[in-house]
Amino acid sequence: MVAVRNEFGSNALGRGRTFCKTGHVLEIGVQNGPTSGVRWASEMDPPQRFLEALSQFGFQFRSRRMLTVDDFGRIRRAHRDGMSIREIARRFHHSRYRVREILRGEQSEPRPYSRRKTQTAPKLGAFHERILEILRDDEDQPPKQRHTAMRIFERLRDEGYAGGYDSVRRFVQKQRRSQQETFIPLDHAAGQRIEADFGEIAVDFPDGRRKVSVLILVWSYSNAPFAIALPTQRTEAILEGMTQAFEFFGCVPKEVWWDNPKTVASALLPQRRFDACLRQDVKVDKYQFARFDNVSYSLPRQCAFQTVTVKGYVDRVEIVHQHAIVATHPRSYTASDQVLDPRHYL
Repeated sequence: MVAVRNEFGSNALGRGRTFCKTGHVLEIGVQNGPTSGVRWASEMDPPQRFLEALSQFGFQFRSRRMLTVDDFGRIRRAHRDGMSIREIARRFHHSRYRVREILRGEQSEPRPYSRRKTQTAPKLGAFHERILEILRDDEDQPPKQRHTAMRIFERLRDEGYAGGYDSVRRFVQKQRRSQQETFIPLDHAAGQRIEADFGEIAVDFPDGRRKVSVLILVWSYSNAPFAIALPTQRTEAILEGMTQAFEFFGCVPKEVWWDNPKTVASALLPQRRFDACLRQDVKVDKYQFARFDNVSYSLPRQCAFQTVTVKGYVDRVEIVHQHAIVATHPRSYTASDQVLDPRHYL
């Protein structure tokens, strides 16, 4: 019978197990009297002094861990230096069959770990199609209304699923990852292009909260931004915002790219500052009003029944008659509004 010293664990007689201080398990097998083998039940190799103690009883330890490239190199160098196969097997704790296999070159490098192509899902497998159906329905929904993995898990549990949440989460994550968008990297020269788009922010005014349009321009090369709040997204507002942006940057790009423009027309960018307004020829009525953008603006009496040019800016309206500005009013965006200057009727 064989005994392992107490300093490495409790005694073990005959066939059984010894639990060592490190928490590893030593399985001792006996066949027809003499001990024929020892198996160390751990992913780690046992301490060297433990192996030396086992060798006194005729044990030979064989490592269960996967061989690495360094292990291959050590075995081949030892054989090159004249060490026998038996001694190599004893020193490096591998079987002689394994050592011969390495030296013969039958295996030039460690075998890579190959995972099964199809992982079994005994509990979730029956619900794969149901999950795919939910994800397909989510494609037509707004992002914030789509199912989370937890919500899908709760629905499956109500339909009889008895597995855990992690399995559902991993399957959903795998499906969504395969559908994620990818992008083509672009390269831009400095000063070549600027990208423009409108956004909206909520602003608290004295009369309540309202949405305000914000024009955002960003250089494609440096990502340097510019933003300005504007009352509308109309052409005059776009022209005013771009003028302010170019003055802020101190230069003009060769190209301006718009994302889904509504009122932007393609035109060559001027080399100097332009009048950021809309021009419209209007005939003045008997009430001395010139109507522009569904709003009536007053003029002096001498302009009645004449044709004038209305210049609509973002913040004001200027009316020109015979190459002179005859009236200036604050811009109104209220339909059917009337903007009067009492002095025009004196």
